[in-house]
Amino acid sequence: MIEAGYRCAVCRTPDPLEFEHIEDYAKVQKHEFSNMIVLCSNCHARKSDKANPRRLDRKALKQIKMDLAVLNGRYSDLERRIIQEFAKAFEKLRAGQVPAVLGSGPIDFRVGA
Repeated sequence: MIEAGYRCAVCRTPDPLEFEHIEDYAKVQKHEFSNMIVLCSNCHARKSDKANPRRLDRKALKQIKMDLAVLNGRYSDLERRIIQEFAKAFEKLRAGQVPAVLGSGPIDFRVGA
């Protein structure tokens, strides 16, 4: 809860909050900090409502979690971009694609890139 300032990580309301798994608990069977986010009941419902055009998917929640880490100074901008590159490569692996070898191509680490 400290990570999100005792507010919903999405809409920032201080209403009753709930801990939510970014990747479903049924899939990961773990309560790890990196997979947990604090949501209000409305945003939590948006995560599970597939018919809602404003649905919160895992990709959006992962980005929000990453943004919270940057805001809280957990990672520098450079570290965040490196983590994002590894996450992209991992997603390609999960999709059955073989990513280019990390470090073989240019990664633009300029501020604001």
